[in-house]
Amino acid sequence: MSIVKAPKQRIRFEKMLRKLGYNKREVANTYFKKINHQILKDCYPKYLNINLFLIRYINKKSFLYQEFLKDQNLSNQDLYKKYKYLAKRIRLNEKNRIAEVGWELYYHKPAELLSEKNRKIILLKVAKELKAFYLNRNYPRMLNPGHILISKPCAQKVHTGSEEFMDLIQKRSSLNSKFGFGNIDEYGYEVSIIDLNLKINPI
Repeated sequence: MSIVKAPKQRIRFEKMLRKLGYNKREVANTYFKKINHQILKDCYPKYLNINLFLIRYINKKSFLYQEFLKDQNLSNQDLYKKYKYLAKRIRLNEKNRIAEVGWELYYHKPAELLSEKNRKIILLKVAKELKAFYLNRNYPRMLNPGHILISKPCAQKVHTGSEEFMDLIQKRSSLNSKFGFGNIDEYGYEVSIIDLNLKINPI
């Protein structure tokens, strides 16, 4: 019987966590559940689609592993620095769950074809949907007290082909901050926690 070896990336990841002092025997699963909710599906359909999403990870280690796989270009020193910070930020040693939230834009025509008025309308609609989502209105209950929420407003790329919808990207962080997220850190993350009253508070 042959022995299946772990991928080099996973071995590197596990060694890094042990070096960080995290020794819990927990699987870093590459499977996650992404829940999409399309908004503006009846608004400007020829121009763009906007999806609100929530990604539920089995555990915090799985979230870190997903991020780690994107950072293979970093040196060992930079990886250690980043994940030491991130492990502390998401309270890795605590048992609470973690989920990632955000919104993605897919547009089919150049952004400049949308007027300034229409862009403001889009942002207002996005803000309304985000508020309903974060407050668990019009959605199934998916978030509970103690849940860590993480968002990457600067890292979420807009799927535009060759262009970027820059004015909307720049609004992501300001929208999140209205609902309890803190400031963006040096790595582009905003982190919060849900309290007993289901209110989002920055970490």
